[in-house]
Amino acid sequence: MKIGVDLSMTKREPTGVGRYAKNMITALKQVDKVNDYFFFFPKRYFFSKKIWQYFWLNFELPLTIKKTQLDLFWQPHHYLPLFFLPKIKYVVSVHDVIPFLMKEYRAFLPRMILNSMLPPSLKKADAIVTVSQSSKRDILKVFDVDEKKIFVIYEAADEKFKKRELSEEKKEKLRKKYHLPKGKFVMYLSGIEKRKNIQGIIKIADFLKKEKEIRFCLFGKVYFKGKEYLKEISKRENISYYGSVDEKDLPYLYNLSYLFLFPSFYEGFGLPVLEAMQSGVPVLTSNTSSLPEVVGKEGIIHHPQDYKNFAKDIKRLYEDEKFYQEMQKKVLNQAKNFSWEKSAKKLLLVFKKISFII
Repeated sequence: MKIGVDLSMTKREPTGVGRYAKNMITALKQVDKVNDYFFFFPKRYFFSKKIWQYFWLNFELPLTIKKTQLDLFWQPHHYLPLFFLPKIKYVVSVHDVIPFLMKEYRAFLPRMILNSMLPPSLKKADAIVTVSQSSKRDILKVFDVDEKKIFVIYEAADEKFKKRELSEEKKEKLRKKYHLPKGKFVMYLSGIEKRKNIQGIIKIADFLKKEKEIRFCLFGKVYFKGKEYLKEISKRENISYYGSVDEKDLPYLYNLSYLFLFPSFYEGFGLPVLEAMQSGVPVLTSNTSSLPEVVGKEGIIHHPQDYKNFAKDIKRLYEDEKFYQEMQKKVLNQAKNFSWEKSAKKLLLVFKKISFII
């Protein structure tokens, strides 16, 4: 079977979806020795990348699919072309439907693109892959889709995320590069935006402002209306924003951190939580959307606006070494339930199912 894949998201600045596509393809190559894979992405850009990618997806890509004479096409990122689609099998991965559920969390233009492209993509798809039971429920809530064609396949963390003993030299190098504090710190890594509950992290930090040894370090790209949080952060001594992280440093930065805090309002999956767990870092996260599926019973979860109890548990983890070590063991154990090999095998079964290949 000739299988095509859109890898355009991996050619831009690394994002959750880009990493998802790259890791899934790597695993598919390892578990699938029968099918042939063809990878498509814009080889050049005109105008802005986003505008050109839209043009490439809807006009160039369908012609390339037809020319390659594919049997099946997998789109790791929500959108199938709107026009000129050859009559083959289509699989689309939908990571979340946030703009349909929570319009205030996404800027107008990205929301309009999603509104125009996602419904027809779901209709055209022979199978819809999503990354959590929570996202499946939301898809069914928002769209008139046959439940039988939705398949839940969890994401996984890359193998490079693991518990490491960092040398003092490596620690100092990271601290110097990112201007980090000397002692233990609570880490947040993801977008700086309303949906991620950055305001909640600020409030949790406020509860702990008298605990001088507890510092909060936030990393990630600033998104829609995110700059307003940076102004608030700059007024405080125990919380700081450090910008984006080089991909090569990320596994080490998790290990340098003491705790991982992620009180997001909504996640399709919540990959940073799993990366932290696989790195042996105790996790505090929300009891909403997909996050309980990721942490199971092995993380500490609260309502995203329960700032007082988040602060209470952070303080306990700083003061109670035995409790901290127990949580380390629990998150490492929970992380073993996820692997890209397992996920790739499930995706391959979806390919076979819709192609009537046994």
